Amino acid sequence: ANNIMIELNQDMAIARTLVQSFSEYQDFQEFKMQIVYFKMLKNVLENNSQLLNCALNFELFAIDKNYDKDFGRIRKIFFKESGLINERIDTLDLEGDSINGQYFNIKVNPREEFSEPYSFSPTGRKKDRTLISSISIPILDKNHFIGLLQFDVDLERFKSMINEIQPYDESYGFLISNKGVYVSHPVDSIQNQ
Repeated sequence: ANNIMIELNQDMAIARTLVQSFSEYQDFQEFKMQIVYFKMLKNVLENNSQLLNCALNFELFAIDKNYDKDFGRIRKIFFKESGLINERIDTLDLEGDSINGQYFNIKVNPREEFSEPYSFSPTGRKKDRTLISSISIPILDKNHFIGLLQFDVDLERFKSMINEIQPYDESYGFLISNKGVYVSHPVDSIQNQ
């Protein structure tokens, strides 16, 4: 349990450190600043195999002085696929905030969050599905929400560690989330239940 906690805390520390480095967000629209931020995120993904995907969101009003609405955001996504890191950028919520999503929930109630485990496929193919959890860290300026950094963390990496636990003959270890979702269990069909 302590080893798993240490690894998850390290994942969270990576995200927190990056959020602190985004304090000069006002210069984001300058081409060079975007390149620096995006290189940092790509580098973190390249050097941390447990981090599968990353999304950097900025509220448009925070990075564009001419944007006068309190909704609308830009999002840069990096995702691993077939050993490569691909990227995509998009603009979202231009007609208003999507009030049912996690992004809006953290926007109106800024907090760090480590999500419950869920199954995800970066390719959309069933065979590529893996169990992950998302780290979400808000980017704040004097307690005012200006964006969100998110990482998807591979939880499958704990399977071998958990399967080695056998305190007594015919016993086994398992890892369960706060809300009772099996992250790792010797019986594969029970995982994510």
